Amino acid sequence: MAVIPLLMLATGGLAPQDGPYASAWFNTIKGFAAVAATGLLDALTTWRRNTHASQLADQLGNFPLSLGGESTAALSRRVQEQAAVMTSADLSLCMAGVAVLLILLIPFVATRIYPPRAAT
Repeated sequence: MAVIPLLMLATGGLAPQDGPYASAWFNTIKGFAAVAATGLLDALTTWRRNTHASQLADQLGNFPLSLGGESTAALSRRVQEQAAVMTSADLSLCMAGVAVLLILLIPFVATRIYPPRAAT
């Protein structure tokens, strides 16, 4: 839903012969942003999942009687499930923070940039 208004804002003041160049420019930026965001989210997910799994394993080591005779595979599965839930919560909080920052940035973004006037 945000692509069309962004495209209209980016290409509104261009001459028709510059259309193909603007399209390539816009699609390049959009493609790079998608790849960068995916890589960043993947790295953040891996980092938080490993952190939470380590913390949960440390807590299990502190309370060995709480294992209740579970097998190692079942215990590993439970730790990984809990780490995934905690990672999802962290990523949701991170995305909410980014959204709030972008909303706060709206008043500072110029809505229209006029071209320089020709010297007379």
